[in-house]
Amino acid sequence: MLWTYERSNQILRIETRFDNATREYVLIMRQPDATEQVERFSDPATFQTRLDSLERQLDAEEWENRSVTALHDGWKL
Repeated sequence: MLWTYERSNQILRIETRFDNATREYVLIMRQPDATEQVERFSDPATFQTRLDSLERQLDAEEWENRSVTALHDGWKL
């Protein structure tokens, strides 16, 4: 799943996926300065906890979700 967040003239992109080769949940954040941060999780509960925390952080930092789907549970198929 892909999400786009905006704040002023900055864009933050977040991608979540499941890596079939490693059996891990993956969170990729592409920062406004073009850096990329990748986090991997072995279980869905820890992954969901991280997504919830990230969503609260982005809200507190006044990022606006410009995506159609909210971050919460969006990675579940």
